[in-house]
Amino acid sequence: KKVVYQAQSLQQELKAKKREEQQEELGEPKSIRHPEKKKNVPKIEAKTLRKSTSVKRVELEKRQTERQERRVYLKGVASLRNTGEVRKLTQEELLEEAKITEEINLESLEAYQQIELKK
Repeated sequence: KKVVYQAQSLQQELKAKKREEQQEELGEPKSIRHPEKKKNVPKIEAKTLRKSTSVKRVELEKRQTERQERRVYLKGVASLRNTGEVRKLTQEELLEEAKITEEINLESLEAYQQIELKK
């Protein structure tokens, strides 16, 4: 069975009405469709969504756009650094970076303390 959500079925109805209005404005006769006998035609079933499902769908789409934006941003950063890609640092690299940051912070703290002693 093909599942058609309520919003989709409403959109389809609106499109059909617009087509009919446009044909009337142009003076074209309505197209007459002869029903053809088809085998194994899927039944179209209107289905409503739970509120939680629609909220989760919106959140999912939001997360996907954020991921896409992040990928684009990282590609831009990689191109600025002339590297192939920007990757997450390993634990060792993070520890090395933390040591350097600690040294910089200690120097800054000592300078601040010297200024405070002068005051």
